Order: sequence, then structure tokens, then C-alpha cells
Amino acid sequence: MRPADPRDRPPRPGGSVMQGILEQAFANFVDACRHLRAPIWRIEPTGHAVGVTDSPAVRAFAECPKVIEQVADMVRRLGEVSDRTAAVTLVPGLQVLCFREVLRRRRFAWIATVVPVGEGPDESTLTQISSLSAEQAGAFLDDLHVAAVADSAQLEARANFMAELHDRCVGYLSDEHTIGEFADQLTASYEYLTMYHRIGKLMGNLSEPGEFIGQVLRELLDTSQFGWVSFLRLRDEHQCFERAQLPSFSTLFDQSRFHAEQIEQATRAISESAACYSPDPVIIGCSAGIPPEVGPEIVAVGLCDEDRCMGLIALGARSGKEWAVSSHDTLPVQAVAACVAAYLRIIRLYQLERDSFLGTLGAFSTALDAKDSYTQGHSERVAELARKIAQAAHLDPRTVQTVYVAGLVHDVGKIGVPEALLRGGTKLSDADFELIKKHPEIGNRILERVPLLEDALPGVLHHHERWDGAGYPSGLSGSEIPLMARIIAIADSFDAMSSTRTYRAGMDRATVLEEIRSNAGKQFDPDLVDVFLTLDLAWYDRMLESSESQQNQSRAA
Repeated sequence: MRPADPRDRPPRPGGSVMQGILEQAFANFVDACRHLRAPIWRIEPTGHAVGVTDSPAVRAFAECPKVIEQVADMVRRLGEVSDRTAAVTLVPGLQVLCFREVLRRRRFAWIATVVPVGEGPDESTLTQISSLSAEQAGAFLDDLHVAAVADSAQLEARANFMAELHDRCVGYLSDEHTIGEFADQLTASYEYLTMYHRIGKLMGNLSEPGEFIGQVLRELLDTSQFGWVSFLRLRDEHQCFERAQLPSFSTLFDQSRFHAEQIEQATRAISESAACYSPDPVIIGCSAGIPPEVGPEIVAVGLCDEDRCMGLIALGARSGKEWAVSSHDTLPVQAVAACVAAYLRIIRLYQLERDSFLGTLGAFSTALDAKDSYTQGHSERVAELARKIAQAAHLDPRTVQTVYVAGLVHDVGKIGVPEALLRGGTKLSDADFELIKKHPEIGNRILERVPLLEDALPGVLHHHERWDGAGYPSGLSGSEIPLMARIIAIADSFDAMSSTRTYRAGMDRATVLEEIRSNAGKQFDPDLVDVFLTLDLAWYDRMLESSESQQNQSRAA
């Protein structure tokens, strides 16, 4: 038995494209040979016809059981001795020429044609081997008359001519397909480069990691040929991602084809595999736990940082001519995953540094508030109130964070005011009040030396300005006052009236809110007052109660 030739194995994914090329090449080849009036058909190694010309007589001949049996035996014998072309006598005066379809060094079906030599066979001989009727045999021989050759030399020339012509038909379509594939790959490469550029620009935004992940998924879905893409953040107690900022699971998909539950089920099933804990792309077939609707092949890439995996990106349901995933698909995904992993690493370090910085600021403001036990916790409460107002006003996360920081350090300038004046207890003189009024400018001068606090300076300098222009230090009015300063002004006044001071007890809530409301358009921005009045202040009451409890313990000691 002839050893198996790897070129004869069934087509791999991508074979459907090759098969399409061969089928079109065969049609072109038949059309080019029409002037020869040669009956042509494609045959499998079994001898069965795959494609037959439109002649009923030729079809009847090619599909006769006797012809199929003899052609199958001939193909088997030719496969043992020849890879390309051969001529075999079917009956005296009738030769069958066979040659192999070859595309990209892989062999497919055989192509057969019948050629009479000399006078050719008579009708009776033809009917004996093919089971054709006399009428069909006569029609068949009429078709063959033009295709006849005189001798074996002409037969060999005919065989070489037809094999070369077929090769040209296949080569033309193959080259055309290759050029098309190359053009598609160039287009895809350009689109991926553009996508990398856009993702690179997005990486500068460290304040909204959740938005960054969403935009990356959108870029991948729009640029790649996959029908869905998902992000899964793996649980890790050592990571510092804030749940409000970075989603645990996020997905984008063609809603006409999939359900979010199917994709989440597939992604979580993939996450349980050790294979996904690698920065190298893994191609996973649909198996237990993965709905077949989201396949048939899924690409998963781990978002790895040194010795840990922070999450994974998964994509599935590739569209296009080929469903099989190739390196043209996985390499861009791997590059994007590396960008996302780097971004998450930066975010993690950024959040650690930010938390450390805010902790230092909080400790500083707490130490400042401690100069007077009655103002203990004031800066922290003002900062949190300011943040809540900014969020309720729908400011972007970065601005909200800046407002919070400004609230935390808004009174830092009081470090330059005598402690006796801050504690109060006696009526202040005009000179004393003028000295206290300088604390915004003092705070601004102290903090302007800290580059990280540059954005917060307007809130520190102008939080005592009034909407009507009667405030200090610059006498700004209306929208001239920086937005964060207007926010802090409301938060500062609310806390000052709500908390107990040396010279008075804290005011009740109804009185405080009425005071804020009545000063809208005078002391405060009226639009921000409306926003403030919508807040749920239960959390504030808990903070204030905790601070006053600590104050009482401090004074008792």
C-alpha cells in the first residue's frame, strides 16, 4: 500500500477558500476548452464525478457504474506512479487523460477528459463498457469527434496543453486571491495601527479606568472580526482597584446575535483555566461551560503584571470568510492586552501614590484642626461635602477629585493665624478679623509650591468669595468665582453652622438649611444650592457625631 502523503489529507480550516478557487478555476478551464469539444469532469479518488460538463451524453457516460469503477481503479494505479498527468486506454481507440488539481502544493481532485485516438471506438464497444443506449453512445461520439487526435504524440501534446491550461486557470485565481488577502491584511494592519494610536492616547487618562476599559473593548470590537469581546477582572486581595472605577466584568457584543449572559458564562468558564493566566493568546474551543453560540473558537489573553494576572480579555465568534482564528487575529489582541496590562499597573501605582498623598494631606489637615478641639474633623467633613455636591452636579471624576482635595486643604492658611484667634471665645476686633481673612492667601502661598496641588489652588484662595461680590480676598462675584470655590463655600458654611464651636452650640438642621436657602444668590451660587439641598446627609451626621464624641473625650482628658 502506498504510504499516506500529507498533501492528500483533508483540507484544514482555510480549505473552503481553496475549494472555492479550484471550483472557479475548473469552470474557467471548461469554458476555455469548449473549442475542443472535449468532455471534462472532476473526479474524486473513488471515481465518482464531482463536476461534469453540461452535455447530457457526457454526464451519462461519467456517471455509469462501469466507468466509475474503471476510473477509480485507474486513479488508484496512477496515484502509485504519478503525481501529475497520465493517459490510460479505456477501450481501443478511447483514451482517458487524467491530471491532478494542485494548489499551494496541496493536491485535491482529479480532472478527467476523454479523447478518441484515430477512428475512435464504435457505438457497440461504447455501450458495452458504459451501459449507454445506442442513441446516447451516438450523441457521445458526435461530441468527441472534434476532440479526436491522430496518434499518441498528439495525445501527449493534448495532455500537456490541458494540464498547463488548468494550472494557469488555478494560478490566476490563486494569485488574485493572494493579492486580495494581502490587501485585506494591509488594510487590517493600518486599522490596527490606528487603533493602537487611539488606545495610546486614552492611556493618559488615569482618573477614569472604567471608561478606558470600555473604550478599549469598543476599539477591539470595531476593528477586529470578532462578534463579541469581554473584560474580566480577576479577584486579588492585594490589588487596589476601586470597584466604582474598574468594572469586575464588562462586555460589548452584537446584540442581534448574542446575550450578555452567554458571553459572561463563557468568559468566567475560561477564567477558571490556568491557560488564561498568561500574556500569550490562547485559542479555546467550545467545551463544557462555554455556550456553543459564542464560538466556535475563543481567544483569551491574560493581563499579566510580573507574577500576577490582573484579568483577561476574551473574544469570540469570528466572522468573515474563515471562522478559524489565526495569528493575524491573535497578535493585535495580544498587543492590546499588553497595553491594558501596563495601564492597569500604572493605575494601581497611581492609586497607591494618590492614597498615600491624600493620607498625608488628611493627616496635615487633621493636625491643623486639632489646634482647636471644636473644629476637629472640619476639613475632612468639608472635603466630603464638597465631593458629594460635585458628584450631584455631574462633574467629571477628575474634577470631583480636585474639589475633594481642595476641601481637604481649604483652611491650611490658618497655620499662619494666631491660635488664640482661631479658638475664639471673645469678640474679635476689626484688626483680628482682617488677620483671619488672610488665611486663604496664606494657604495659597503655602500650597503653590506643591505641583500636585496646582489644580486645587482656586478652591483654597477663593472659598470665602460671595456670589454678590462682598466676599474676600478678591471680591469676585457670580461666575467669576471658580466653580470649586463656590462648592467649598457652601460645604464650609454648612459645617460651620452645624458643628459646635467655642462661642455657640451647633445649629439644628432645619435652621441651617433655611440659612443656606435664604442666602442663595447672595452668598452662594443659587444653582449649587439647589443641588446641595437634594443631598442625603445621613453620612454627614455620622461623621459629625464621631468628631464631637472625640472632642468630648479630648476635653474630658
